Amino acid sequence: DVLNALGAGFSLKFIDLFLKVDYGVSPAGVFMVAFLQNILGAWLTPFAKKLLAGLKQEGYRAKLGVVFLWSLALLFLGLVCMPGMPLWVVIPSIVLMQSLNSCTKAFNRAQLINFLPREKIATYMTWDAMNKANQGGIAIFGAQVVAAAGYRGCFVGTFIILFIRMLIYLTFTLRKGTIYRGGYLRALEAQQLSEAAQPESSPTNDDLTSVENIKGYDDTDQE
Repeated sequence: DVLNALGAGFSLKFIDLFLKVDYGVSPAGVFMVAFLQNILGAWLTPFAKKLLAGLKQEGYRAKLGVVFLWSLALLFLGLVCMPGMPLWVVIPSIVLMQSLNSCTKAFNRAQLINFLPREKIATYMTWDAMNKANQGGIAIFGAQVVAAAGYRGCFVGTFIILFIRMLIYLTFTLRKGTIYRGGYLRALEAQQLSEAAQPESSPTNDDLTSVENIKGYDDTDQE
């Protein structure tokens, strides 16, 4: 959450100015971009939920889906950072980057609430509110970067911060050295032990009849 707030406050607050100054987008166009971000984010949230549930059902860690969505968001942010990109590439990249980042918030918030003890949830919400308030202070530093290196230089800083966030999240996901969930591995191990402990099946009546027939044929041949 801290790195996400740093990345958002560092440069994402300047996307509207970036579109207006560098590409001459009208205020109505900037408003339409923000509207599309919210609409697409709301549409992608159920898709992200279905993706994470599908990974969990297949035995994989659901957090890998979050890493995948964040990687796509970084890809689109990288397109915005490249100089000389046409407007028809920049606007979809901004919309997709923001929407992919926002569609995983519900899952991460639910995981965090489930992880925290009940008596500490109120404390976390207090610190989270202060964390959002700090975005304004980070935006002042981002404005200094804009003045020195331009809007794209500021976006590169956000790219680095969000890339570090993704690496930390991926390291936490793979801390046990496997991409599979612990419950899935335990169930698989129990199934393998159960199959190994099963005794060999005893011969059935059909098997005994077949053996007697074979012996009868052998006796006939000997005669």
